[in-house]
This record gives sequence, structure tokens and C-alpha cells, in this order.
Amino acid sequence: MNADAPQAAPSTAAPPAADAREPRAVRRLLPWRRRLLFAAALLILVAAGVGLAERLFWAAGYGVPVIGGDAAERVWSYYYPELAASGVASAEIDAADETFDVLLLGASVLEQVTPEFRRRLDEQLGGRSRVFALSRAAHTSRDSLLKFRRIGARPFDLIVIYHGINDARMNCTPPGTFRDDYTHCGWYASFERRLQAGSLTMLDVLGDRADSAGIALGEPDAELRRYGLELKTPPAFRRNMEEIVRDARDRDIPVLLMTFACYIPDDYSEEAFAAGRLDYGPGSHRLRAETWGNPEAVEQAVAAHNRELRELASQYENVTLVAQETLLPHDGRHFSDPCHLTDRGISVFVDHLLPVVLEQAQTGGRATQ
Repeated sequence: MNADAPQAAPSTAAPPAADAREPRAVRRLLPWRRRLLFAAALLILVAAGVGLAERLFWAAGYGVPVIGGDAAERVWSYYYPELAASGVASAEIDAADETFDVLLLGASVLEQVTPEFRRRLDEQLGGRSRVFALSRAAHTSRDSLLKFRRIGARPFDLIVIYHGINDARMNCTPPGTFRDDYTHCGWYASFERRLQAGSLTMLDVLGDRADSAGIALGEPDAELRRYGLELKTPPAFRRNMEEIVRDARDRDIPVLLMTFACYIPDDYSEEAFAAGRLDYGPGSHRLRAETWGNPEAVEQAVAAHNRELRELASQYENVTLVAQETLLPHDGRHFSDPCHLTDRGISVFVDHLLPVVLEQAQTGGRATQ
């Protein structure tokens, strides 16, 4: 070593303090913490987004309020969207006003005639009528009772009911399985279960995970039709109708019942129907008799239900009866299938219904046709 070479001055700098080295460790940890925080924030946003999407789904599709709608309301809106669509759920109904408010309860045949009935009633009353149509295809007297319970004590000026054939399907169930509340049918069983649980989600609806246990609400399985010959529905049908009639009586509301018109030609067969050889006319509906069960069983069930309606009309003073099953001619000019109507059939049906409704609108009296 060269002794004359300059020597480096000894360093006087202090060694790095522990807290001066810490940011380097923090920098190593921050990406992981940031990822965790980001993931947590993302989960919160996704949950909030799903919750909002769920509320918007029920609001847009089923009329459930974005704020304040509960699970029970979702169940009702999913199974019975006509409660909101008809306007009855939100309408202000006042028995003292000049508007004649009519509630319609039934299924697809009453759906068929509603536009013609509404138009002609409005013409006759000079626009002073409102028709709340809760009829829906495939529904039975049980559905009408459930909907009637849901809308509560509304002071309608008249309640019109037309049921008789769809209940026949409920007979197509094996021995020992029939239930008076029709919960042997998957539609009613799932409704009651979901209502009691207070649970129905968007995923349930999108996945269509309704209860498939029990018989179907629609066409009975071929192997089950033979059970329809044992009529089990008449007492249940009567109870459903009588609860509506009795509740209406207690609130001084007249009820118009109509016996059900059914036409199955003597030469009916499934093959002849499919080939178009039977005496049925053109119409918006064309369903074979087996849609409701074996033809013989369907006719027997409708006849038994009509007897219950006639008995109710004879026992309750607030009931008016229109006997559509005898007033409607049984031929292809009026029927397009065992119960649905041609354009002419719709017109004749309203011809029989409208005068009795107008009598109620003008006098509140009781008449029987």
C-alpha cells in the first residue's frame, strides 16, 4: 500500500434505523393488503349490485316496489301477477262514487269474453265503469279464492265468477292423495310452502325451480286421467265459491255466478278432434277434451260443479245466477273446443251476461236467468 495515498475518511453516518428500513417491508406487504381490500370491496359491490338487480327484477317484472317490497309480496306477485296488472291492488274503490266497479274471477274463457264485456258495459254506462279482470288461464276456483282473500275487503259493486272445468283436473290424482285445498297439485303446494317460508328469489324464478311434486296445474298425465272418474272436487269447489259468496254477502256486495258451458260432441274422439272432423268452429283456443281429463269425467265434473253453483244461488240472497250451460247453444258456431268460444260464442255469452250486470248497476236488485 502506498503510504502517501490519501486515506478515506472514516464514515460518520449512523446505520439505518429500524423504522427507516420498515417502508421496504411495508412495500412488500401492501400489494397483498391492497388485493384483499380490493377483493372485499368488490364483493361488497357485487352483493349490493345483486341486491339492486333483484329489486329491479321484481319491480320491473312483477310490480313489487323497489323499496319496501317484502318476500311475501314477491310470492304473490310471481304466482298471481294479475293482481298488479289488473290495477286492483292499487285502485281506490269507493262504494259511494258513481263508478260501477266489477271484479271478474275465472279462467281462460272469462279472459276471452272480458274485452267484449268491458267495451259493451262501458258503452251502456257512459264510461262510468271499471272492470278488474283477475281471470287467468288454467286457474281453478282455488286460485280465485286465494286472490279474493289477498285483495281484502274492497267495496266492489259486483263480483262476477265463472268456473267449472279447470277444477276437473284436480280429480286426476291417485287414491288417497287428493287434498281439499288442492295442495296435491304442485302449483298450490309450492305456493303455500313459499308463502309460509317467505322466500322467493330471482334465481328461483330464472331457474324455474317450482315444486314439481304432485299433479300438474295443466293437462293431467295420461296415466292419471282414469282417476278423474272418481269425483272428489265438488265439495272443495263449493267451499271455495261459498267463502267468496259469504264474505261478499257480509259486505253487502252482490255476486253473479254463472254455470259453466261445456260442449263435447257425441262423436268425440281424440283422433277426430286432431283431424278436425268434429263440430267445432274457429277460435283463439283449440284444446282437446283430454286437456282436462277423460271426456266422460270432464262432463261429469262440470255437471257436478254446476249443481253446487245452483245450490249456492238458491241459498244466498246476494247471488244472481246466469245459466250459461243452458243458454249457450251447444254447437260449433259457438264453441271452438270443449269450453272456449268462437267470436259468435263470445258475443252470445256477453248477451246473456250484460243485461243482468246492467240491472245490478241500475238497481242493485237480484235476478236469476
